[in-house]
Amino acid sequence: MTKKVLLVQSDQAQLTTFSTLLQAQGYEIETATDGEEAWSRFQAQPPGAVVSALRMPNLDGIGLLKRVRARPSDDTPVILLSTPGFSDYETEARAHGVTAYLYLPLQDAVELVRWIGA
Repeated sequence: MTKKVLLVQSDQAQLTTFSTLLQAQGYEIETATDGEEAWSRFQAQPPGAVVSALRMPNLDGIGLLKRVRARPSDDTPVILLSTPGFSDYETEARAHGVTAYLYLPLQDAVELVRWIGA
């Protein structure tokens, strides 16, 4: 069974890049362009993992992370992607149970895939 990943990114070029990268690794991808849209999709059908940008309109990555972690017994991997300029948010993300806080640009797909899991 293919693992479904909810990919959340407001930048269309990065959304396409990460979607292509993850599909090439065998993942089924569902996309959202902001945190509120992602939360609606998550509630409708929880994915196997969430890969989200930190900074987005309507609901940022940490807000999305908090909602996911507020669900009883939810251990869905949540990976936040950020730029080094927003490293201050890493501590807050870790306090709320982020699976991984990765900085862009990523070196390769392996770095991301290892946190998503099989």
